Amino acid sequence: MLELKDRLILFFKSFFLQSVFNYEKFQNIGLLFIISGFAKKIHPDREELKKFIERYNEIFNTQPYMAAFVIGNIIRMEYDKRNEKDIENIKQSLACAYASIGDRIFWSRLRVVVAQFTFIIFIILYFCCYNFGVAEITFVSVFVPTLFYAIYTLYIRYVGFLYGWNCGGEKNCGLDKFNWNRIIRMSSRAAFFLSVVMFLLVIFLYGFYYITSEKMIENLIYITIPFIGFFAQRYFRKDRKNIFYPVITVIVFSFVVCIFI
Repeated sequence: MLELKDRLILFFKSFFLQSVFNYEKFQNIGLLFIISGFAKKIHPDREELKKFIERYNEIFNTQPYMAAFVIGNIIRMEYDKRNEKDIENIKQSLACAYASIGDRIFWSRLRVVVAQFTFIIFIILYFCCYNFGVAEITFVSVFVPTLFYAIYTLYIRYVGFLYGWNCGGEKNCGLDKFNWNRIIRMSSRAAFFLSVVMFLLVIFLYGFYYITSEKMIENLIYITIPFIGFFAQRYFRKDRKNIFYPVITVIVFSFVVCIFI
C-alpha cells in the first residue's frame, strides 16, 4: 500500500520532474529523482540499483501534471517485480496517453479559460468597484483565476499517485478513473462561452462610451478586432496551424487600422 508519507514525498518531488529537462531524453533525470527513494528500497544491492538506473536512463516525456498516474504505476510494477519489458512498454504507452490528455486539458483549454476569467474579472471590478485602485483590482483579477488553476493542478498531481499505484500494471491505468473526454468537452464549451462574454463586454464598452462620439466609424472598426481574432483562430485551426498565425493576423490588422484610420 502506498502510505500517506510516501505520497507526500512523491508529490513534493514531482515538482522537479522537468528541472533537468533535456532535448535528448526529455524528463528522464527528473523521473529518476522522483523514484530514487523507492528504487533504493526495492534494490538494496548496489549492482541491481545500477541496472535499475540504466533502465530508466531512457526517454521519458509526458504532461507534468499528469505524470503522477504514470509514476504510481511504475512504482507498483517495480514492487511487484514485473517483467522489465512489460514495465517499459506500459510506461511509454501511458506517458504518451497522459501527455495527449494533459496537453488538451491544461495547455489548450484550462490556461485559456483562466486568462479569459482574468480579463472578465478585471473589467467588472474596474467599472464596478470605484473605491479600489488599479493595483488592487489587478491583483484580485489575477489571483483568483490563478488560485483555481493551481488548486486543480495540485489535486491532479496528488491523487494520480494513488490511482497509479492501485491499478499498477494495467495499460489503461487511471484513464478510466476520470471522464477525461467530458472534462475536455466542458472546458471547450466554457472557453467558447467566455469568449462570447468577452466580445459582448468589448462591444458594450465601446458602444457605451464611443458610439455617440464623432469617431463612430473608427470605433466600429475597433470593435471588429476581437471578431477578426476569433474567426482567424477558427480558420487557422482547421489547417492545424500554430497560434502564431491568428496572433499575427490581429497584429497586422491593428497596425493597418492605426495607420489609415
